[in-house]
Amino acid sequence: MVMPTLFLILALMQIHEADHAKVTLWENFAQAHNIAERSVPLFDIRDGHVTVIPYGRNNRLVLKRSVRMEALMGDRLIKEHQK
Repeated sequence: MVMPTLFLILALMQIHEADHAKVTLWENFAQAHNIAERSVPLFDIRDGHVTVIPYGRNNRLVLKRSVRMEALMGDRLIKEHQK
């Protein structure tokens, strides 16, 4: 099962007691709606690190999308273009 980005962010953050109810509410919502099972990894990850690629004229580094996200984005862009 792929861990959605928000879950990863929450796992890495130090959560205060006051925020515990919010996290619990989110976790219950995500579980009820099968978000983890339906999620697509946003970024390409190699050896625990997000892959970066050069972009633009100055070759600045940007985060590389996962293959599954690229496919999803491509499908959506094609559908938008066909409207």
